[in-house]
Amino acid sequence: MSKDPIWKRFASTLDTSEEKDFALVSLVSKEGSSYLQPGARLLVRSDGFYIGEISAGCLEQKISSDTIDCIRKREHKLLTVDTRPFYGCYGTLTLLIERIQNIRSFKQLVHEINLATDSRRAIRLITNYGDLDKCQLTTLGSHCNAECSCLTQTIEPPIKLVTFGKWPDSCASIAIAKQLGWHTKVFGDNETLLSQFRQEIDERTALLIATHNLAQDVSILRAVLDSPFGYIGVIGSKRRWREIENAICDLNDYDLIQHLQRVHCPAGLDLGGEGANSMALSIVSEIQAEMFGRDGNRLIERNLPIHSDSITP
Repeated sequence: MSKDPIWKRFASTLDTSEEKDFALVSLVSKEGSSYLQPGARLLVRSDGFYIGEISAGCLEQKISSDTIDCIRKREHKLLTVDTRPFYGCYGTLTLLIERIQNIRSFKQLVHEINLATDSRRAIRLITNYGDLDKCQLTTLGSHCNAECSCLTQTIEPPIKLVTFGKWPDSCASIAIAKQLGWHTKVFGDNETLLSQFRQEIDERTALLIATHNLAQDVSILRAVLDSPFGYIGVIGSKRRWREIENAICDLNDYDLIQHLQRVHCPAGLDLGGEGANSMALSIVSEIQAEMFGRDGNRLIERNLPIHSDSITP
């Protein structure tokens, strides 16, 4: 079962709900520790149903009760939550409860966000929590007025995982990617389809070559090494990688050879375990680390805050 990105889930809830009174809860700022970062969102319906997350699950029920009150009073509200006395995260969160006054306009906003991410475009949201008299506080925009208290959030398209080969390890990798809400595409062993896909390649697209066939691995790499993939991995041993390197070097194509350093082979992090599922977990973990500019080490060894330099998924 795949996990759709949060704005997709918002769209589905808005489209299928008979109840039309909603509020959007946005984490707009924080001090100290926080499970999620500013930009986390929760959509709350007037009957108490909610979707999304603004914490590890410890705040949502409480906040939804406050939100229902705002829906009934037809007002926005800025809420400060000190998590230190009650929860595992020692910090203070500022939450904006934005009562959706124009459901049609909000649906259009959600549609524009999903349209952008489906088209592999980044899109910027501005949430103005300094002027609660405005009708709609979360809008599309390029920058925030310096005189206002605003949250500026860039929503990137989801990571996309593309695989060549339909072996258990690549299929398991696709299954985990779907759980993470990534876009996926499977080419099987038909490398000729790549030419039709080239215009869709971007820096948030990962390629996993899993044909388990030396000639096919070399052929696919020749076609993709100069493409703007954010990650290129090949399932195989170190010995297999030496064979691939030698085969490509024998082509005497210097431009091709200099791109070999981009390739992760054997693909994956050293997590241990046996079998296709363990290998897939290792591979998807390496892709995630690469896309977020991390080294894949243990968090206990990280000297910087856990969430620093993070990218909105």
